[in-house]
Amino acid sequence: MPTPQISPVLQLINALRSFMDLRENQVVLYNQKWKNPNDDGLYIFFALIGTKPYGNTREYQNSDDNEALLEILTVHTQETYSIHVYSRSQAAWDRKEEVLLFLNSTAVQQIQEAVGFKLATIPVSFVDTSETEGAGRINKYTITVNLLRMVQKENVVQYYDKFPDSNKKLLINP
Repeated sequence: MPTPQISPVLQLINALRSFMDLRENQVVLYNQKWKNPNDDGLYIFFALIGTKPYGNTREYQNSDDNEALLEILTVHTQETYSIHVYSRSQAAWDRKEEVLLFLNSTAVQQIQEAVGFKLATIPVSFVDTSETEGAGRINKYTITVNLLRMVQKENVVQYYDKFPDSNKKLLINP
């Protein structure tokens, strides 16, 4: 059984922290028991908008030792993520383009090659979603990007001569 990998998005979050020199709590995955801060710092969160499967296959092959039949299930998806860059100060306004620079960086290219996914370097949209809160304004920018990935799972298939109770015989025309 293969070792579970860190998801592509979590790897991107870790790399973005380093690229923009931000702390762990400043770049997060949405909805992970994280509280909206009240300071003037720069904060970024990634949120999954949706997933569009465009391929779902099943194939069979023998195991390396030829002792088992393997079912290989594969799904190909396009995942759409929103990246929210915000602050109560001017920081989001000043640094929002750094996220775009990050998407086209060598670090992101190396992560894509190592993990096996493709991230679009040009966003689907880049929108000012700033809002007024009380007497102040929260500067917020939302970048929407697509990510292509493949997920694969292997299962051992019960084959006719490998059933748990293989003492039974099929009789035809006795």
